[in-house]
Amino acid sequence: MPLPPPARRLLGILWPASLAAVAVISLVPAPEPPPGLPRADLLVHAAAYAWLGLALGLHRDPGRPLVRLWLGLTAYGLALEILQALTPWRHFSLLDGAANALGALLGLLLARRLQRPGKPRG
Repeated sequence: MPLPPPARRLLGILWPASLAAVAVISLVPAPEPPPGLPRADLLVHAAAYAWLGLALGLHRDPGRPLVRLWLGLTAYGLALEILQALTPWRHFSLLDGAANALGALLGLLLARRLQRPGKPRG
């Protein structure tokens, strides 16, 4: 079911703001991970990009192919990983990039599922 215009307008503000927030969080010094959870940050990456995928997927024109949106979000995540390699306090990680791509895919698929017209019951 398509979103009502006020919700689309709100997402038109939220998803670009979320892109900016992800960029800032990705490029500032990161806190140390809690002991015993060395790769818990992968869940954070996946969750952040799932939100980006969901927000963008709900805001998009329903006729636009999801693969292009997914490729765009994946490229964005990889670009941020490359920028992290240029900072003294962060590092490049293919695992983080993969978690970003997986999260974006899950968010986009959820958006598509939510926009699908409901089947009549009978």
